[in-house]
Amino acid sequence: MQDSARERTSITFQTMAFTVLVCTVVLLAPELWTRASEFLTAKLQDRFPRSSSPARDSIAGIVVLGGSRARVIEGFRLAREYANAKLLLTGASPEDDAYAEAQGLPRDRLMIEPNAKTTFQNAMFSRRILHPTRFEKWIIVTSAFHMPRAVGTFRQAGFSVVPWPVLDQSNGAAIPTKRLLHELIGLFVYWAIGRSDSAFPAPQSYASAGQNANRPIADPQIPSPLSAGSEGS
Repeated sequence: MQDSARERTSITFQTMAFTVLVCTVVLLAPELWTRASEFLTAKLQDRFPRSSSPARDSIAGIVVLGGSRARVIEGFRLAREYANAKLLLTGASPEDDAYAEAQGLPRDRLMIEPNAKTTFQNAMFSRRILHPTRFEKWIIVTSAFHMPRAVGTFRQAGFSVVPWPVLDQSNGAAIPTKRLLHELIGLFVYWAIGRSDSAFPAPQSYASAGQNANRPIADPQIPSPLSAGSEGS
């Protein structure tokens, strides 16, 4: 009887300890994930800090990845600063197209590519339209948290990249969980299947960037016509 009582006491104690452990994990998990997501967001956003503006005569063009109005606005600001550079909006929405039309940029400088749905298509369609060489520098405009994957993909597509990140939310704030996981998984998958030059791309000198230019990657079999009135490829 005593052994049975001790066994019941032991089981009860183990059950209580397990319950306390589970409750502690449940209570702390949101706080732990919040801290982890803020840390990971900062790592993505700070990977390519915006540097001083490159010399005007060194930039062949500006490529803006569609996805937010802030990117498009910054792209046109840069286009005014670099008066001889081409401006390509890839993955542009109808709203982006309408905004671009209202900016009055000469049509021989502005190109609208509306079909890209992924970062890989952004890079492939841009290459198809712009035909970059290893001696040209291209400013890439996208969200700061998306810049590492964009840089790796455009480098792999043959672009000598000048990153120009746009901060979409308050500095230090974590991006939504779904978007953060999408970006982290995308970084690994793009590297694993050869669409990016690194699992976590880092800044590099323009000299070494030119050595990676024009690597052969198959274009996706999706047409990418430019919007009517824009310069053809």
